[in-house]
Amino acid sequence: MNDSHFGLRGAVVEPCPRRWHENSLVLLLYIFLTIVLTYPVVLFLRTKVLGGAADNFKFLWELWYVAHAIFDLHKSPFFDPDVFVPFGFSLIRNQDLSPGTVLLFSPLTHFFGEVFTYNFLVLASFPLTAFGAYLLARELWSNRAAAILAGIVIGFCPYRFAHSGGHLSIVSTEWIPFFFLYLERMISTPRLKSAVLAGVFFGLAAWTTWYYFFMVPIAAAFYVTFRIHWTAPAKKRRRLLKLSLISAAVALVFVLPFLIPYYLATHGAVVDYRGAGESQAFAAALADYIIPPTTHCLWGHGVAQLWRHGPNGLWQSEWQLYLGAVALILALVGTFDRRRRVVFALAAMALGCLIFSLGPGVYFTHPPPLSSSTNDVALSSVPAPGRLVRQLPGFNNLRAWARLGFFVELSTGLLAGAGLVRLLEWLKERFHAQTAAQVAVATIVTSLAIFDFFPRPPGMSPVTPRPVDKWLSEQPGDFAFMEFPIPKHAYGGPAIYRTKLTGKRIIMGAEQNPPNLAFWEDLSAFPSPWTLDLLYGWGTKYVAVDESLYRAGVSFWNIYQTWNSLKSAIEASPRLQEVAVLDGVHVYQLDSGAREINGRELLANGNFEQGNAAALPGWQMIGKRNIDRTGKHSLSADAACAITPKNFLVSEPVIVEAGQCYRLSVQFRSDPPKLGALRVQLKWSDGKEPDLSPAAAAIMEIPSAPQWQYPSMMIQAPIGSKYASVSAAAASGRVWIDNCSLKELANDCEPVLFVTPNPVSITGGQLGRAAVSWNTCHTSESRVTLITDGGAETVFAGGRSGLQMLDGIKPGTQYQFRLHTSPDTTPGKSVEVTAVEKTATITADPNPVPAGSGLGWPQICWATLTGETGEVYVSQNAGPERLFASGPTGCTEAHWIAGGSEYEFRLYTNDVSRRLVAKVRVTR
Repeated sequence: MNDSHFGLRGAVVEPCPRRWHENSLVLLLYIFLTIVLTYPVVLFLRTKVLGGAADNFKFLWELWYVAHAIFDLHKSPFFDPDVFVPFGFSLIRNQDLSPGTVLLFSPLTHFFGEVFTYNFLVLASFPLTAFGAYLLARELWSNRAAAILAGIVIGFCPYRFAHSGGHLSIVSTEWIPFFFLYLERMISTPRLKSAVLAGVFFGLAAWTTWYYFFMVPIAAAFYVTFRIHWTAPAKKRRRLLKLSLISAAVALVFVLPFLIPYYLATHGAVVDYRGAGESQAFAAALADYIIPPTTHCLWGHGVAQLWRHGPNGLWQSEWQLYLGAVALILALVGTFDRRRRVVFALAAMALGCLIFSLGPGVYFTHPPPLSSSTNDVALSSVPAPGRLVRQLPGFNNLRAWARLGFFVELSTGLLAGAGLVRLLEWLKERFHAQTAAQVAVATIVTSLAIFDFFPRPPGMSPVTPRPVDKWLSEQPGDFAFMEFPIPKHAYGGPAIYRTKLTGKRIIMGAEQNPPNLAFWEDLSAFPSPWTLDLLYGWGTKYVAVDESLYRAGVSFWNIYQTWNSLKSAIEASPRLQEVAVLDGVHVYQLDSGAREINGRELLANGNFEQGNAAALPGWQMIGKRNIDRTGKHSLSADAACAITPKNFLVSEPVIVEAGQCYRLSVQFRSDPPKLGALRVQLKWSDGKEPDLSPAAAAIMEIPSAPQWQYPSMMIQAPIGSKYASVSAAAASGRVWIDNCSLKELANDCEPVLFVTPNPVSITGGQLGRAAVSWNTCHTSESRVTLITDGGAETVFAGGRSGLQMLDGIKPGTQYQFRLHTSPDTTPGKSVEVTAVEKTATITADPNPVPAGSGLGWPQICWATLTGETGEVYVSQNAGPERLFASGPTGCTEAHWIAGGSEYEFRLYTNDVSRRLVAKVRVTR
């Protein structure tokens, strides 16, 4: 391609030194614009991170952990055992490991830290994306002014600003324009160099995120279909096919090392498939392409009030796809460019990617979620191609189809460059405009395009530990801790990053594909004994509870807790001892609840240290012997036993006393990826018969995990028992066990019946839910019964111990639970449960907003609790009210909280009465 002096195409070939010099100046221009448009980020590269505390902290953790694993621990960076204890966390599950950012720049993280690396990579993506688009547009239109404009429209588009605050992988679009640059060169002037570089840049784009692995080919398919001269000579077509295969081979070299484990993960139930309703929720709507960004420096707030409220404002990080008024007008003009085949290819790519970005169906604006407990929305009655494509392998793992919108903005920006060329040509032909006039017009148009996107100063989050994080980091030992409430603190980006801030293991982690999802119902019953047993078995030492969040009320797994109901339940548990209160966060130490008489171990050789590979004193080995004495599979010493359903252990009988309470415990784990389940049985004997009746046996059956678990149970020796023996087998798979223990306890195994929450808060006329936990500590048949409003007693649940939910709780109804230790006994425990009506709520987090540069942006959450739409208004310094958001429930960030002012957010009913139902004051 030949470049003209500035505006029009010409035939003067510029020498390479001059081209290099001009390219450097253009890149410096884009760097300058990045600094201006993201100010004041450049001032806080090592102390704050772009965006609110959300997914950006997840990427901070990824950057830190991968570099920490490689350079400090010298092990594989693809699995962290200290997250989601005891299951650990496979980074392949995340689908956004981003080798092109996290792995490729791990040396930078090692030397400069994860905060600097995150900010640097986000900022660098702006000028690099713009510069790649500049080179591509210059290749297409042979016009420097048009190329500069295209680079700005593409490199600084709203899509990129929307993702810069949290999605490091998605904002890293810099390799995509370079891929299309060499794809275009491979088509126009087929050469081996272009084919190789196209494969390299596709591989780098795929490395940043699997989204681009799937989406770049979709965009390229539209471009190539309309760009290639299918009537070209056969020789040229064969050469192009050969170069395409070379390019694909180069790309495969890049992606194959990561594609294989990802494929195995998707076919091994590690990576979850996305449902159609979720894909529809995170797809684009047609209006997204014309709604200006809410981050605009002047009219962003007005756009948020008029357009981005209710369902249409839930996922703005995905839906900010504004094409730009200036860019869109120029793109329409650009469709009249003389290079018709290139124009058709870009228009086809824009239209095709727009249609695919709509996901399974077409909506003009976004519909509401199907319920408050899901992100899924109803499928549109107008189907889109994504409904069919998402059935293909790999595509069914994609949630955010709206991310194809970047390719619409890419095409629009390139066509806008063509439009500027046509405008300058028209000025010259019609008015004989000289170069200076053309430069002035190009400058004005480019300035308008910049202003059309110009964002307000982005929010930044300080990367500092909370007081509770500092306290935990100072506690000795290697332990795990748990946080409540789970929706706010236990999972998400900030939660997983706390492994770095505290140096401790965490029970939860990032919210995407949690490996312990099957236990979330159990965790929602905190602080029931069943939940505490689970946490203790997972190695939890401390439980942190944020009082301020519970005061506003928190719902998790349909259990709604307030601080009043939770506090009373915690105080009723002897296993939770408060050890610290730090900035409103209560820290409790969790113990087993068992009090031993003398600590004497009844089982002989419970740690398997005695004996050899052929013999195990104190135990009878059934089936194949598998004793490891290398220490590789043991927990505390040098020996452990592997058991399966056919190869198991039975202890020698030990003397027990009928009616006395005992604690049986064992430590176990499995080798991934083949996990199993442990089955431990405690059998009783009277000395005459080998065992008492099978109903008298106590059984634990627990799924295994890659890390050690510590399950236990307290049981009272039944009448007639004189001896006890323990058998340990795998219910499935192979399980390693260590430290089997049976000890006598000081207490008498008092039966437990526990209901939480109590009272049950009923919200918005809905029905309530409570968790019922019980433990009879008896091996005989037992049951929990329920009496409603003094009616007949019915069986609610059965078994020695368990956890079961009661749904459909209504205000004004009395519920009484009774625990029977055997069919013919009077109830040993009884608990009455009541329900109270809960009023509407509105909260701000954080509040007060931390001081710092720029404007603060707390998250305002509200719930009318009636299912009806409410309206949130805000008043600054007791001034006039203005509409902030609306909907029955939701959370919206207030991006404009300034120091020295007081803001009052007021929740009104959206009916004739327009009643004020809740309010909150926010300061900074």
